[in-house]
Amino acid sequence: IFFVAPCAMSGSLYLQVGRSELWTRSASLMILCALGVNFFLWALAGWAIQNELAQNLSKFEVQLIQNVDLEWLDHKEAELKRHAAVKWENVNAFV
Repeated sequence: IFFVAPCAMSGSLYLQVGRSELWTRSASLMILCALGVNFFLWALAGWAIQNELAQNLSKFEVQLIQNVDLEWLDHKEAELKRHAAVKWENVNAFV
């Protein structure tokens, strides 16, 4: 209800914008209120996700057997990067 009411009211008031200065200011106020509620809910969601990760990080770091192909691809890419890296001491000085 905290999210739906400002959004619905800002839409309803926005339809009345051309009638008078009161409607224009009311619509602007409700749009700002809807944005404020939206930012607050995003911050609350971020806090909840961060809290869940902090409490249950070990559950999320478990390597699952069905992801063995992904682990192999990550390992293969890391090894290719390690062997294909060009170090500065191997570069010719005239380049």
